[in-house]
Amino acid sequence: MELDKLVEKYAEGDLKIDIGCGTRKRPGWIGCDFIGSPDVLMDLRTTWPFRDNTVGTIYSHHVLEHFQASDLIHIFSEAWRVLEPDGCLIAVVPHGHSDLAVGDPQHLFRWLEWTPKRFCSQIYDKSQMGQGLNFKPWIVEEVVAEPHKDFASYSKEAFFFAKQHFTNAFNHLAFVMRKVDEGTHNSD
Repeated sequence: MELDKLVEKYAEGDLKIDIGCGTRKRPGWIGCDFIGSPDVLMDLRTTWPFRDNTVGTIYSHHVLEHFQASDLIHIFSEAWRVLEPDGCLIAVVPHGHSDLAVGDPQHLFRWLEWTPKRFCSQIYDKSQMGQGLNFKPWIVEEVVAEPHKDFASYSKEAFFFAKQHFTNAFNHLAFVMRKVDEGTHNSD
C-alpha cells in the first residue's frame, strides 16, 4: 500500500493530528495518545481537547481496531466535530480477513471494505435503523485493501478466488472519510 501517497493526496489544513500515535507519531503532525509521551495526552473515548471545526486532517494507523463499536461511534463523532468543513479522516487498520485482525486478542473490531460506510449517518437515515445513535454525515472518499505479499502477483481472477477462500489474502485496509456538512448532506 502506498500509504504516503494516500496521505499526501488527502492531508490538508494547518492542524493535522495523529490519533493513537503511541511512539510512532507521523512527522510534522500533532501526536495524540494516552500512552508514551505524545504532544497531546488524551483518551480517544473521551471529549477531544480540540475546538469544533479546527482540525484539517486526522490520521490513525492501526488504532481503530482496538475499540468496541460503541467507542467507535464516539470516536467518529468526535472526529467529525473537530474536523474543519470538508476535513478528512485517514485510517489504516488490519483487514478483517487477515491474521492481523483475528490473531491479536487486543483487536476488538474487524474492518472490511464496506465497514467505513456503516459509520455514515446517510446509511441509517435511509433505513431508519440507526435511530438514537450519534452517527454523523461522512463521505467515504477512498478504500484501499492491500493484498498480502503472497497474493500480490495473482491475476485478477486468481485473486478473486483467493480472497473468497483464504484468510490472509489481504493485510491492511486504508480508508479516507470526508466530513460533510450536517445541514446539506444528501441521503442518496
